[in-house]
Amino acid sequence: MQWAKTRQGARFNLATSGLITYPLSGLPVKLEDLGPLARGGSYGYPPLHEALAAHSGVATDNVVAADGTSMANYLPWRRSWSRADEVLVEHPTYELLLAALGYLQAEIRRFPRHASTWLRP
Repeated sequence: MQWAKTRQGARFNLATSGLITYPLSGLPVKLEDLGPLARGGSYGYPPLHEALAAHSGVATDNVVAADGTSMANYLPWRRSWSRADEVLVEHPTYELLLAALGYLQAEIRRFPRHASTWLRP
């Protein structure tokens, strides 16, 4: 994260969403007005799950929506990896990826990936 936060002038900054923070109080809506979006339950917004299930041709019970990319990475890892599985991760990488793998007690093996191998002049 320190690396990403200090490279704000990068041409392509994948460490941010590119959106500025905007408070809900600045919008002409109250949290209560959002109805089921604000009260989606512990597994998210049911109509979204239903639409995703229909699109994928699976049962709604087979759909899990994640709150952000880090959680979306973590969920399948948690389900498919056993303790001490070996995982290859390039360097540099996103710190939260390493944190999630560390939490899962994966054996992390790093390999270098230099900008010269993927940046175009």
